[in-house]
Amino acid sequence: MTSTDQSQPLPRDDCFHYQNCWYPVLFVQDWQKNPYSFSLYGQPLLIFRDQQGKWGCLLDRCPHRLAKLSTGQMIAGRLECLYHGWQFETDGKCSHIPQLPVNTPIPRNAKVKSYGVMERQGVLWVWLGEEETAKESDIPIIKDLEDPNCVHTDYVIDFPYEQGYLLENLLDPAHVNISHDRSEFGAKRENAQPLAFQILEVSARGIRSQWRNSRNPQESWKYLDFIAPNLVHYRFSLPNPHWCAGLALYGISLGQGRSRLLMRRYQNFAVNSRQYRWRWLEHLRQSRILEDDLPLIQSQQQMVEKSRDSLQKLYLPLKSSDALVIELRQWFDRYGDSFPYYQGYTSQRTTAIDLSDPLPLDRYSRHTVHCRTCSDAHENMVKTRQIAILMGILLALLAILSPNQSIYQINALIFAILALAIAIAANYTRRKFERTYEKKAHTKLQ
Repeated sequence: MTSTDQSQPLPRDDCFHYQNCWYPVLFVQDWQKNPYSFSLYGQPLLIFRDQQGKWGCLLDRCPHRLAKLSTGQMIAGRLECLYHGWQFETDGKCSHIPQLPVNTPIPRNAKVKSYGVMERQGVLWVWLGEEETAKESDIPIIKDLEDPNCVHTDYVIDFPYEQGYLLENLLDPAHVNISHDRSEFGAKRENAQPLAFQILEVSARGIRSQWRNSRNPQESWKYLDFIAPNLVHYRFSLPNPHWCAGLALYGISLGQGRSRLLMRRYQNFAVNSRQYRWRWLEHLRQSRILEDDLPLIQSQQQMVEKSRDSLQKLYLPLKSSDALVIELRQWFDRYGDSFPYYQGYTSQRTTAIDLSDPLPLDRYSRHTVHCRTCSDAHENMVKTRQIAILMGILLALLAILSPNQSIYQINALIFAILALAIAIAANYTRRKFERTYEKKAHTKLQ
């Protein structure tokens, strides 16, 4: 197998500032609400689209009386605050105040702070720094996705723990065979083994590395990069030099104690196997896999918060499993000064996590509401259940009113039972979109 590294060298910067970065917020295909509210590092923001299709990203706060603009509505392509009807353009300028007398100019400071927003590779990106400094060339795109033959599957989910713990988990291939035993394809606990790591490059812009299993010394290296501040990128060596396959994982901070994962699996071969797969069915599988880790990482964060010690004192790392995890935490030690909060290996900038408004743990709140495909599927299952129950009742009444043992009575009973079965199946599937998977421990007797 080929082991040629096709990635580009990391930019050579001496410092890093978290605001001067593009942040992926949502896959465009999951765009449902106009406006759409979210947060980055606790900053409340919203994205909306005007009648010409132009995107705008604003601070989610009306300059009038600080009402949330995301609760507003779109009027002729402008965002209207529902409190007093002030209307705003995509650049944040107020263009209409209904309470102003005729011919009275709108106050100059009647403006909302705006942020750079751009659509690229099917993702909505937001620039947290000054809007005039945003450059499209700084978006950390995946070059393989520029191949017109490349297909991909996208998935988004929120987690009740900080970005650092999410990135740590994503840079940890050693946990897969244990934590995702039989839930992820190819993951088996008997395959857990020492791993070999090589750190190829470290800079303010991230970490480039490669890794492989140690049992087979002839195994090709797999490439694994961290592109600051949120991209973890797996690239796989393949027998055909024209093939590409990888996994792009964007772990962004919604706020202290909250993070979001945007996942994209891609490949440019065997495209039919992925192109025609039901997206919502794949998402149910992926949700279950990621929920294997959820209680583990949540308890990990709670332990660290409670101890107040550095990770260097708390962790007992192994070079054969934790090399990249420690490298990530040391990266925050070197370059994390600008972050509102972070947890390095020996240093930190953090306060007690505010649990007064905790992120809901149910799958519906963390994934389904953010995914257009799963939201539609969930709604369809609810409607299917309701229609099937109604049909079952009507058919049961028809069976009761039909002559005993007539063909009409028998057929009505058969279809009533079928309608009941459809209602049960739809309800079972509906719950899959709502409830978080709880993994049960299995004890093996020797």
